[in-house]
Amino acid sequence: MSATQVDSESKVPASILILFTFWVLGTSVAMFLFQGKDLRLFYQNEQQMQVFFEGGEFSQALNTYLSSYSGLDSSKAYVFHFWNPDCTCDQANSEHVRSLITNYSENTVFFVVSSHEHYEAYLEQWLNVLPYERVEFVAYEKLALEIEPPATPAVAVVQASGKMNYFGPYSEGGVCLPNENGIVEGVLDSIFDGKSKYYPFTSGYGCYCPWKSRAT
Repeated sequence: MSATQVDSESKVPASILILFTFWVLGTSVAMFLFQGKDLRLFYQNEQQMQVFFEGGEFSQALNTYLSSYSGLDSSKAYVFHFWNPDCTCDQANSEHVRSLITNYSENTVFFVVSSHEHYEAYLEQWLNVLPYERVEFVAYEKLALEIEPPATPAVAVVQASGKMNYFGPYSEGGVCLPNENGIVEGVLDSIFDGKSKYYPFTSGYGCYCPWKSRAT
């Protein structure tokens, strides 16, 4: 077989190259649209940000809820996952939440706070992706909060003493994937290392939806 024949047979047909190019472009556009349509700031302004800082109204409400929690354990951290079932960003974030629950459930109590009063209708969606036996579901109304989270997915990390160590998103960017060096992982690790400090999240773009607190 001549070198000319080998070169001719080894060439990829132009039609396949064109199809592959269009596939890559189509996938890129789809990813951009998916990430871009909900790409926004977590906090819309500085005044809103102050409400959710340590010692603010939001922090105090979580403290009040924990103080009446029957299973309160001073050796554990308490994580509140704020979940909107209608949010595509929440759906994309589920793998990160699963990773946190799997890796930290021994020393951490996880609450799933739903934006829907009748969240039971959405449990099947949740149970398909997360280890539900390790979490407790809470209707947002039971937290007696007069303010709503600025966006979702959101997470609060609170100690048994009532001190809020973090409130904000799981990460920045269009896609939230498990990350051992992530924001929430770092906050939990510092608590278990005996470092009780507050980690403010001040800004950043990411895939976030509005918090839709409504009955269904």
